[in-house]
Amino acid sequence: MEARYLARLVLSEMRIGVGEGTVRDATAAAFDVPVGDIERALQVSNDYGLVARQARDGGAGALADITLRVGRPVQAMLAQTGTVRDALEAWNEVAVEWKYDGARVQIHYDGASVGLYSRNMEDVTEALPEIVSAIEDHLAVPAILDGEVVAVDETGSPRPFQQVLRRFRRKHDIARAREDVRIRVHAFDCLHVDGEDLLDAPLTERHERLAGVLGDDSLVSDLWLCTDAGSVETVESEALAAGHEGVMLKNPDSAYTPGKRGQNWLKRKPDVETLDLVVTGAEWGEGRRATLLGTFELSVHDGGGYETVGNVATGITDEQLEDLTELLEPSIRAEDGTTVDIEPAVVFEVGYEAIQSSPSTTSGYALRFPRFLGVREDKDPEDADSLARLERLAADRT
Repeated sequence: MEARYLARLVLSEMRIGVGEGTVRDATAAAFDVPVGDIERALQVSNDYGLVARQARDGGAGALADITLRVGRPVQAMLAQTGTVRDALEAWNEVAVEWKYDGARVQIHYDGASVGLYSRNMEDVTEALPEIVSAIEDHLAVPAILDGEVVAVDETGSPRPFQQVLRRFRRKHDIARAREDVRIRVHAFDCLHVDGEDLLDAPLTERHERLAGVLGDDSLVSDLWLCTDAGSVETVESEALAAGHEGVMLKNPDSAYTPGKRGQNWLKRKPDVETLDLVVTGAEWGEGRRATLLGTFELSVHDGGGYETVGNVATGITDEQLEDLTELLEPSIRAEDGTTVDIEPAVVFEVGYEAIQSSPSTTSGYALRFPRFLGVREDKDPEDADSLARLERLAADRT
């Protein structure tokens, strides 16, 4: 038993119920500095040890000395769902970008070499050599950029998100992987240029700096400023026609806030009912799918636990099943025959026709005609939909 806990501690998988907010508040209280100063320092460093030492040794003044550093990734700014009406009412003018079905990447260039980091801040530089080459060819000064890596076919049209995952996870035979899955990068934000942090600059200014420093329009995601719903719909139609997911709606004057999911970035997709649900179990398939997980148990979070809302097995190709099995196997906690218990770690986006009462789920609800839409790489289990939201949605439709 002791060995199990020691191994989890070393692997940073010891779940003891202490969240990041608790550590932040405790640091502020311990060294008598404003919580806002602690939070700001954490945003630009993502280093709790460094922030605690600076707060202890120099207080708020020392925390102000902590800035972005090329080669030290920070958490990505996140979006939530919203409507065009919401955006126009809040901002009057909306910055609109295409929403790519890819994987988030943070680009760091120190003037000599490129470092690439995933949404979870894992170093994926070696797995993406063509992105490294593209950045080295067009960046002349140190910079930190935010972008999306997309898999494309021979014509440049986007391929499914799961193809990008194959590249991000590849550790060996990278040359073969490049032949199998072509990728390209769309940079859409600029956090730092040549010693200057840009987190507090307006989005429109950051985009101008991005275009100027990168110097290749094919690598920079376009940004449209719209003042009416019709203009937004035109951009969205073009994005969908090009094979992309839809559009992002952003506040043109907003700052870049690492790790925050606020009202300044909104994700708009085609009108379809979806939920973001945590995978808490699965079943092994049969026949030729016997080595693959084929049916996935879905749950909403409820305080400190999870409540089931049924299973999903529709909308998943054999190729996707292989990817999902590879993704989920490390989280398997126990098996009983073909039934698998899975540690909550992965979030699925699931489409559905309706929410109905169900005595067979622990939440009391089930989805009618659930369909797998994709993996929410940008969400942790605690960011998935809650039981309270499920109940509100069910009530709204009765």
